[in-house]
Amino acid sequence: MADERLFQALAYWNLWGEGAFETGIPRESRKALLPWLERPEVVAICGMRRCGKSTLMRQLARSLVDGGVAAKDTLFVNFEEPIFLERGLDVAALDRVFDTYFELARPKSVPYLFLDEIHNVAGWERWVRARTETGRARIVVSGSSSRLLDPDLATVLTGRHLTHTLWPLSFPELLRFRGVALEDAADVLSHASRIRQELGSFLRHGSLPEVVLAQDDEIRTALLKQYFRDLLYRDVVSRHQIRDVRALETVAHHYLVNTANPATYNRLKNTYGLAMDQIRTYTRYLEESFLVREVPRFSFKVSAQARAPRKVYAVDVGLRNAVAFRFSEDLGRLAETVVFNHLVRDPDVRIFYFQERGECDFVVWRGNRAEQAIQVCYESEETLPEREVAGLEEAMDVLELEDGLVLTRGLDQTSETRGRRIRAVPLWRWLCDSTS
Repeated sequence: MADERLFQALAYWNLWGEGAFETGIPRESRKALLPWLERPEVVAICGMRRCGKSTLMRQLARSLVDGGVAAKDTLFVNFEEPIFLERGLDVAALDRVFDTYFELARPKSVPYLFLDEIHNVAGWERWVRARTETGRARIVVSGSSSRLLDPDLATVLTGRHLTHTLWPLSFPELLRFRGVALEDAADVLSHASRIRQELGSFLRHGSLPEVVLAQDDEIRTALLKQYFRDLLYRDVVSRHQIRDVRALETVAHHYLVNTANPATYNRLKNTYGLAMDQIRTYTRYLEESFLVREVPRFSFKVSAQARAPRKVYAVDVGLRNAVAFRFSEDLGRLAETVVFNHLVRDPDVRIFYFQERGECDFVVWRGNRAEQAIQVCYESEETLPEREVAGLEEAMDVLELEDGLVLTRGLDQTSETRGRRIRAVPLWRWLCDSTS
């Protein structure tokens, strides 16, 4: 029997109802994901809290309808809405939603189901698999990354799901959110002054969508602090039933404050008096929730990679700054963190740092070979420190690369040495150039 109160709520959330259906500013991922919706696999969108997963799902639903799909052949459900929380969430709740939608909305074709925050529903994986295998629905799910990347999902949906990671806004997306449209290289040059200004804001406040759209710095900081608390307590403490919350906060704070620095579990153990297993476990939880990411040191030997310290990067520099309470003295490491978060968007590459006699910030590895060596040098406007150049050249020698890249605050030049070319490119320009 249909649940009329539930149907009223569903109608309010959907394109075929009379309520609000905000789709916001289009994300870059939207066009890439649309072809996935025609495939039989479940599409899983994962990413850190508040990065825009719900909005992206609504944009996909809107694109389908704009492309000719009947509005009533789409269903968007947010499982954090009060009507679900007050009734309890289990497979029976999914059945009620599905049956009520079919009986009262009466879709005419196989519907597209967008199930937001699905991780709140116990046993959702098998329910989703059953609906897709029988051809009763095309399904997109989203939730915090730590939930959607569970081993249970891979077990239940083996070979039957496609996963897309949604990151905070890229720099070109941020510019578009801030009213700066870049169609070609001429636009980049004509807006250069504004782009540099927005990069400064990016380095301070990060690129989570609602933070970017906020007009007041105090509101931005308040949002970021609340996001950090929500991520820590809802995606880590609650999910994993953490008892020593203070220790978790200590590890998270250490990683954020020290973004772009090498870290070892032994150093954290000696500094904070925590158990080694506790640090290792908390680090994994923080990485699963997309608060931080670890980067291994490059070596041709896998065993050497495993033994070496790893660099840890904040996934959003705004969250880092809201927790660290400092900014100006850390510009170099913040710029390096922004570069990492730009590189990691490419799912087909692996990222390393290089350290032998000298250091190089990034080695970009694609397939079975090194593609790029990148050094970030943001402290000086006019010169490249010899130490930074030497570290890049050493990495180029080891990796047999003819070209190296230095990302700078403003310096733009090309030099050649020993048959190898080093390009110095301003960070703002590189971030705007998708071909870099």
